[in-house]
Amino acid sequence: SLCLLPLVAYSFAPSEQVADMENLALLRVFRMLRLLRIMRAYRMLYVTPSGTIWRELALLVYTMVTLVMVAGGIFHIIEEDVIPTFDQGIYFVVVTITTVGYGDLSPQTVGGRMAVCLFILIAIILVPMRINVV
Repeated sequence: SLCLLPLVAYSFAPSEQVADMENLALLRVFRMLRLLRIMRAYRMLYVTPSGTIWRELALLVYTMVTLVMVAGGIFHIIEEDVIPTFDQGIYFVVVTITTVGYGDLSPQTVGGRMAVCLFILIAIILVPMRINVV
């Protein structure tokens, strides 16, 4: 599977070549998406009748958790100097999505800034759609 490529590459590569393979870290996001696909909680939501408040509330929570986790991983990979850990990536995403913006973490590269803009646009579209249904 494509998701296991970084693990195999890091395991068998000489230590001086591991630094050159940092771009493979982006494939970790695919591993996270695969885990989300496997989750059975989302499948159980389709058993609940459509339109019930519990189903719609669960879909809202599922959408938010998925958005925060995937975006946190992406920002950790893109801005590794500024956001060195995954939990700091999640913190950055939560602060950004709630429009608090403390300013302690901010993207330094053009790619990071473009990713933040894209993330904000996605959040502006997805969150109100889910809240409107509830």
